[in-house]
Amino acid sequence: MHIKINKFLRKIICFFGPLTFGVYLIHDNRFIRALIIKPLFRKYSSNLKLSYIILLIVIKGFQILCFCFFIDFLRNIIFIILKIKKLCIFFDKKINNLLK
Repeated sequence: MHIKINKFLRKIICFFGPLTFGVYLIHDNRFIRALIIKPLFRKYSSNLKLSYIILLIVIKGFQILCFCFFIDFLRNIIFIILKIKKLCIFFDKKINNLLK
């Protein structure tokens, strides 16, 4: 079964789809967590209303998502410039030939 979507939505999905795994890996990195995520909520009081806390979490989560998308987008551009995919395919073929 195939899902039919328009071209604009398909371009958005094809752009952000590969970046989402990178977002997970980046935000789970211990250095990113310690230097960026931990200090995000330090400046706020502990006496906040629940609605403000939820709004704050959504806003900060979106900021983290955008930051991670940006980092992974830069990584993707660097990999394209350095032709990492071609290098991986080349080494994969060489290793497979050695193993045969």
